[in-house]
Amino acid sequence: MIECERCGRLYPEVVGAPSQVCPHCEHETGAAAPRREAEPRAIPADPVGAITLAARVGAREYPRLLLLWLPALLVELAAGAIILAYSDALGIPDDGTSTTGQDMQLLGVAMPLLLLFFSARLATWSFVAARVFAFAAPDAPRVAWRRLLPQALLGGFVLTLAYMAGALLLLIGWFVVLHWFAYVPAFVARGGRVTSAFDESRRFAREHATFGFTALLALVLIGVYGGWYALSLALDGWLAELAPALVLWLTGPLVPLLAASYVALASTEEKEAPAPRSGAAEVVRASTKCPQCATLIPYTPTGAPVDIVCPSCGRAGRVL
Repeated sequence: MIECERCGRLYPEVVGAPSQVCPHCEHETGAAAPRREAEPRAIPADPVGAITLAARVGAREYPRLLLLWLPALLVELAAGAIILAYSDALGIPDDGTSTTGQDMQLLGVAMPLLLLFFSARLATWSFVAARVFAFAAPDAPRVAWRRLLPQALLGGFVLTLAYMAGALLLLIGWFVVLHWFAYVPAFVARGGRVTSAFDESRRFAREHATFGFTALLALVLIGVYGGWYALSLALDGWLAELAPALVLWLTGPLVPLLAASYVALASTEEKEAPAPRSGAAEVVRASTKCPQCATLIPYTPTGAPVDIVCPSCGRAGRVL
């Protein structure tokens, strides 16, 4: 299609002709008339759009996301080394023949380390979300990492407690907690405080009806941690600590990448929504009852007395 230089309307191009003539105003132009280029389609703020944006960010930023995930890997390896060293120091067998007392001793050391490990992982979600926001809206202001770090660590710790409580309520409770709070790191990365991020995450899940998207996140998490647990059972010694940690490192950014992409698209859509016209005055309507026939008479208040006439009986009056 060609855009006419005179009237601005579009008309089909005659291929091969030395010049083009607009059928609307008969304006003649050369063969290389200006064309209207198609505008790029915006990614919709829905689960498919979130997957699309996550794929684009992952294709470009995944090595950087793995670097952001490196502290979580180091925490996991350190926790595994401490647990393994403690088990060897006490002589606890790893073939399933340990006593209940030995298991409780090991659990007393492992539980705080696991709490630290999962808190570090969930804190990293906020930094992954920050990279998604930087990709989706490069001109938007960014949160400094010194300001983000304490909120991310606090959010990771509280989320760890929430997911542990959900796990105690079996699969349904864990799914509900994931549905409500999967987007907390994304709102923390936008500069919000942890207390408000939990409320915003739950509101986001409710307003966007993200049950299907939560099911996708749950499947990805089950696949990631299922492979991690399977490797932990299949291997022994240091390999049982190193191989699962590498699997979690390589697959860890997937879930926060998806969740943050959904929040980023929804935020962009809200900013681009047309604002109401400030110049258009809001019209206020009112009505009064005719004292003669009780008919309701509509009128527009102006701040001064208004003359009205009843459409039924014709009685005239004035409303103050």
